[in-house]
Parts: sequence; structure tokens; C-alpha cells
Amino acid sequence: MQTISVQSKSFTPSAQRVGWWQQYLAFCDRQARQPMLWFLLPLTTITCIFMPVSISLVYFLAPADFYLLFVVLTMLSFFANILFHVAGAGTRVTITAYLLTMAINIAGPILAAFV
Repeated sequence: MQTISVQSKSFTPSAQRVGWWQQYLAFCDRQARQPMLWFLLPLTTITCIFMPVSISLVYFLAPADFYLLFVVLTMLSFFANILFHVAGAGTRVTITAYLLTMAINIAGPILAAFV
């Protein structure tokens, strides 16, 4: 009678699991070769699409004090975003500032509907 012997092999993953923050930082580092894209994208999308729409919606939905606060916050975040690009900050800073500015412009009208 023959016996069957099974040798167990230990499994070790070849790559460690990477979280979403490390993936985001890796994406920002890969985009370092395209600084002009990340200068023109915020400059065009924020000023032509998101700021006019969000400021108009907040104007019609919110009281005057919230509207004034929102316009000041929106303008400061936009100019800070452009200033980061002009000052030569890294892509991690500039892409994060762009996403933060977009979040402010999207969250403002939503908050204005409930104020």
C-alpha cells in the first residue's frame, strides 16, 4: 500500500497591503511629471464651473451671513490653490489643495440648503 504525504507550503504574500492614503500619495508622486496640468486644471475648472455654480446656489439658498462667509472661504481657497502652484509646492500639496477647494465648492450649496 502506498502512502500519500502532503507537504504544506507556507504562503507569504509578495506585496504588502497598501492603504488608500498610500495609494493617494503614490498617485500624487506619479503626477509630479505633469505640473502644468495641475496648474491649469484648477484654474479652469474652479473658476469656470464650480465657483459660479456654487456661489449662485448659495446666494439663492442661504441667508446673507452664510453667503458672505462662503464667498470669502471660496475665494481664499481658490487663491491659496493658485498660490501653492506659483510658489512651487509639491504635487502632494497642490492636488490636496485642489481637492479641498472642490470639496468646499460642493459642500457649500448642500449646507446652504439646510441653514
